[in-house]
Amino acid sequence: MYNQQVYLENKKHNQTEIAQAKVILASKIRRLMVVLTSRCNINCIMCERRLGDFTLSRAAVEQIIEFFPYLDSIMWQGGEVFLVDYFEELFEKAAGYPHLIQEINTNGLLITQNWARMIARANVRLILSIDSIDKEIYEYIRKGAKFETLIHSLSLLKEVRSGQDKNNIAYIINVVVMRSNYQGLDDFVDFALKYGFGSINFMCMSGKQCPQENIFDPIDKKAIDYLTESIPRIIDKSRLCGLNINCEFAKYLFQVEAPVIRNSLNTCPETLFCSMPWRSLFIDEAQQGGKFYPECLCIKPAG
Repeated sequence: MYNQQVYLENKKHNQTEIAQAKVILASKIRRLMVVLTSRCNINCIMCERRLGDFTLSRAAVEQIIEFFPYLDSIMWQGGEVFLVDYFEELFEKAAGYPHLIQEINTNGLLITQNWARMIARANVRLILSIDSIDKEIYEYIRKGAKFETLIHSLSLLKEVRSGQDKNNIAYIINVVVMRSNYQGLDDFVDFALKYGFGSINFMCMSGKQCPQENIFDPIDKKAIDYLTESIPRIIDKSRLCGLNINCEFAKYLFQVEAPVIRNSLNTCPETLFCSMPWRSLFIDEAQQGGKFYPECLCIKPAG
């Protein structure tokens, strides 16, 4: 049962314990990232999650539910989360906590009218992976997907969203940039505006899958030169429309380094302090047997 006071007291307690540099905390974590399954309904050419058929057990899910009263946010990942038979029940339980933002990473192909309505009622950041708005290129990258199915899902979301007096949904597009699609990034701005997205993330292709598509390793000078010219134009156009653009590979285009972010709680300027292990937990069921990390980009598991 939702109790705002429980949530607020834990948040304050957690911040205090981090400021005190405690190693063992009495407060609960405030962010969870959960890979519910390795199963997927399509087979993307760049995807490295081809590790078999693993789905988080209901017993483990019950333990996750116990954290709902304390969480700021929870991210659901796959595979494809909409393939998990208990996901609807899990989503509805989390939606019972108004402070809790649910982030869903999905290809969007399994969103039904019922799911669209549920999402529209909840506090959600919906992150859809769409690597091209050209049907042929989209279906080449996302093997087994149908572009028409994607458009149908987006139309359902747009329809239910337009009927809401209050809208808590944040729509985000993730685009993995590669050889096949880098010349079509300009078209995403109008596409995003048409279907009500607020942000676009342009991401680097990484890993060893489909190396012939990777323009970042090794660097493809022709592609980088093209992006160096096109990305500023895309950003300028987006700003005029109120659309946010995040470019993960800006360092390859403009020779800029990511700023060193130092936590204000750290008293030693020479030491980088990371509070992530005291605030969040990443549960990856796609790793056989299940593994736990402080955050999804961490290399070393914690258990």
